Amino acid sequence: MSNIQTDMNIVANLLRKQRICNDISPISNAIAKSKKDGVYNVEKLQLSVNIVPRETRPNVKVLSIIFDNLVRYQNNVVNWDNYCFRIVIKGNNEIGTFKSAWHLDYDIKEHEYMHPCFHFTFGGEKIDDVNSGGLLIMTTPRIVHPPLDFVLGIDFVLSNFFKKEEYTIIKSNPLYRAAVKHSQDRLWKPFICSVCNSINQSNHPLDNYFSAQQLIPTIVC
Repeated sequence: MSNIQTDMNIVANLLRKQRICNDISPISNAIAKSKKDGVYNVEKLQLSVNIVPRETRPNVKVLSIIFDNLVRYQNNVVNWDNYCFRIVIKGNNEIGTFKSAWHLDYDIKEHEYMHPCFHFTFGGEKIDDVNSGGLLIMTTPRIVHPPLDFVLGIDFVLSNFFKKEEYTIIKSNPLYRAAVKHSQDRLWKPFICSVCNSINQSNHPLDNYFSAQQLIPTIVC
C-alpha cells in the first residue's frame, strides 16, 4: 500500500502548487493514520474553484468544494465497509451562501427501488437544511459509477468543476497520470471487467470481484 501513500502525496503537492488547495493537512493526516490501520480517510479537504462554471445558478462569485473520502484496505484488498465519497459545493455572493452536494454510495442491501451497489446521488444530509425554493430534490436517480478513492475523487472534481485547459495542464503531469492509472487499475479494472465479461458471457479471474447485476442492476446478460 506504500504506492497509495506516494500517489496521494503527489496529488496533494500538485493541488497546492496549482493553488487549488492551500491546506493539505487532511491528506497528510490521512496518510499518517493509514499506516496503522489501512484506512485512508480524507476529511473536510477544501478545494478552491478558480473560475465559477458558466450558467451556475444563483450567480455566485466564489466557489469551494469540501471533499471527504474513506477507503479501507485489509491485506491489500479493499474492504468496502464504511466507504465514503462526498463533495459539498459552496457558492457565495452578496446575498449569502448556497450549497449543493453529491455522494457516491456503496450499498448492497435490498431496496424497494433499483440500487446499483456503487451509485452517485444528488443531495443528502449535507443539504438537508437548505431551502429548496422551487427545486424538487429527490434521492433518485442513482447513477451507476465506478468507485472513487482519493486520487480518482480528486480527478473527478478537477475534470468536472475546472476548465478543460486547467485540468489538461494537471493531467499532463506524468506523476499525476501515473497516480490516476494506479487507482484505475486497482478499482476500475475489476469493475469494468466484471461488467464486460458478463455481457460477453466469458470467465475471467476478476469476475468474482462483483457481479454485473450488482454493479448495473438493469443489465441484461
